[in-house]
Amino acid sequence: MDTQPGGVRVAAGEKQTTQWMIVDNEIGIRNAHWWVLEAAQRADREERFPPKRRWRSWWGPRQADGWSTSSMQVHGSIGVTTDLPLAVLVPASCASDASARGRARFSV
Repeated sequence: MDTQPGGVRVAAGEKQTTQWMIVDNEIGIRNAHWWVLEAAQRADREERFPPKRRWRSWWGPRQADGWSTSSMQVHGSIGVTTDLPLAVLVPASCASDASARGRARFSV
């Protein structure tokens, strides 16, 4: 830890990981947004979808699981609380693993 002139202690890079997670999510969400718009435009024009672009239907749901999981981690609530709407989106395996770890850690 470093000390600033006012005597305040600051951990080096304390928020950098959280910032990376947020930026990663933002990039993925923007990509998905543009892909959906492109698919809608092709559907309106009644164009065929090239096979290269069909994998996006597989990629989207997997990315959504990742986004919801990292959002829960950013908010610090994974496995501890289920009152956020994001708790519904977290894959069952992640939620059950996290809640099991939480019970083991916080058991009295």
